[in-house]
Amino acid sequence: MLGHIRPFVFPLATSNLIHTARKPVSHVIRYKGRKEPHYIPGTPNSVIKLGFADSGVGGLVFMLHVLDHFKEKFDEYASKYHVNFALVHLGDAHNAPYGTKSRDEINRLTRNLLSHLVREEDCKINVIACNTASTTWDASSENWAKHSLGQSHVFPILNDSARELYDQALRPFVDRMMSPPKELHVGVLATQATTKSQQFPKLLSEIHSDRFPKGAYTVVLNSESHNKPQVFSGKIPVASGSGTERDILSSIQRNTHDVPVLYVHTHAPKNWVSVMEGKVPGDIDHEVRSEIQLFHKQSDGHFSKIKTVGLFCTHYPFLERQIDTALTSLGASKTHFVTQGPLITDRLIRPSIESLLGGSQYPKRIQPISLEDVRFSVKSITTGNPDLDVDIASYRTAMKVAKVIAPQLSDRVNFSLMNPIQSYRFFKSTEGK
Repeated sequence: MLGHIRPFVFPLATSNLIHTARKPVSHVIRYKGRKEPHYIPGTPNSVIKLGFADSGVGGLVFMLHVLDHFKEKFDEYASKYHVNFALVHLGDAHNAPYGTKSRDEINRLTRNLLSHLVREEDCKINVIACNTASTTWDASSENWAKHSLGQSHVFPILNDSARELYDQALRPFVDRMMSPPKELHVGVLATQATTKSQQFPKLLSEIHSDRFPKGAYTVVLNSESHNKPQVFSGKIPVASGSGTERDILSSIQRNTHDVPVLYVHTHAPKNWVSVMEGKVPGDIDHEVRSEIQLFHKQSDGHFSKIKTVGLFCTHYPFLERQIDTALTSLGASKTHFVTQGPLITDRLIRPSIESLLGGSQYPKRIQPISLEDVRFSVKSITTGNPDLDVDIASYRTAMKVAKVIAPQLSDRVNFSLMNPIQSYRFFKSTEGK
């Protein structure tokens, strides 16, 4: 939960932000302070950098979730091995939001973010901390990464998120050793691009079918299809309007079906990301209430049964309190939210770090060092042009959002806006691709 990020102290401190007069020089906005500590004097330390690519500031809270969840392990590794850790968030606020863009454009921008993290920041482990971008990550993307990014690890976040959502929905019955219910309901709040891709319903249908191999149905309800349900029999989508679809829906309606049914209620709020990042004017509390009312309307009378909801845009955990309040006002109770930072850390990041530490590049220390000597570097980079007011506003939004979600950490993060040379390289690399 965002409100539960624990305070902790980093040895690295950065001084106040300095604004200089606008002029055509390399750094219009910069930080004054020590260079991030890649090495501890007198030891052969090197750094493992973790990159978090996102379309805006949502990946920043994802990175802070990872940091909070894994801080003790980072300390343990750094005390036992000749290694330090650095976390780098790269938010493409200049091109946000991604949720309204085409698949090809999203894929091109995502590859560009990853290229920057690997080549400019030297990140060895990279998380696509954007669900919309993750929907476009396919076999061709994997092949591109293999040939373009060398040995760097790249992780999209969809598959493990779908598994966690299903497991959390089923867990109350498993914990009580009860038979699985005849109906199971989950909610997915995501961007328009994510919901249109149908990736989460497809993944959830596969998971549900694997759980009940003798037979299972999945029914998908979403506002994009004007509440016309999409039906899966096992892992196979049933042809819309077919006799098979009518028979399945009729048996479910009459409660004569003999296989468990998973209902997936998906909804794509239209303006949450744009309002949060200042792209369009609006009151975010009003936007949340309006969209949750639409979510309630599309649930086809099942709203009170939706106990588990995935916040599957990295921006949405910022709004967990408002979402919970809106759900409760419409009759929901004890909603469990699935956010992605902790689960991706345990399932993907941790094994990758331990794999790297198993090599000869990071030898074990003869004697563990004190935790006081462990060094961290944490920074957030915003894409854009420091001569454009709109990009400066996006940069300041990242700092503002960080102060809201994690005030105890915001002054430990080194925020920066790309300087002109970096901006030229970054945007030039997107042209003609």
